[in-house]
Amino acid sequence: MNFTIEVRYRTGDSFNTFNECECIGAMFDNIDMARKALNTIKEHHHYTREVDGYSFSKDYPTPEDKEAYYKKLSLHDWFLAPDDEFGDEDNMCANNLIHSYTWQHHLMVEVKPDVFQRISAFWIGYFERIHSAEVVINKDFNGQLRIEF
Repeated sequence: MNFTIEVRYRTGDSFNTFNECECIGAMFDNIDMARKALNTIKEHHHYTREVDGYSFSKDYPTPEDKEAYYKKLSLHDWFLAPDDEFGDEDNMCANNLIHSYTWQHHLMVEVKPDVFQRISAFWIGYFERIHSAEVVINKDFNGQLRIEF
């Protein structure tokens, strides 16, 4: 059987909000890898909300504190370094690293043992708020599992 993760979230614009349901772009051969990815999404979301809630000038007043926080983030398997976004990571200030869209809007999930895939965190944005995420059977695996009339 083949699994994926379905995310339910709110999105919209300045005038409207609506609910969406979308599957991430990764498939898992077994339920345990899918559960692990589900927990990865939860952990990643925790850190993105934590950074959104901080006023770095107040809560992390020094560049050293910001750098320490970035190093804490970079220890996670899901963390995606901003190399492609900014170029040479060594030349970036800690504030840019923390507020990088790379790690906030993308993450790595383990699809097979020691095989990671980059996915978009489409549920994170100015208007987006995640409601839930769940492991589901991939509907396209070995033909349709549902027929609509």
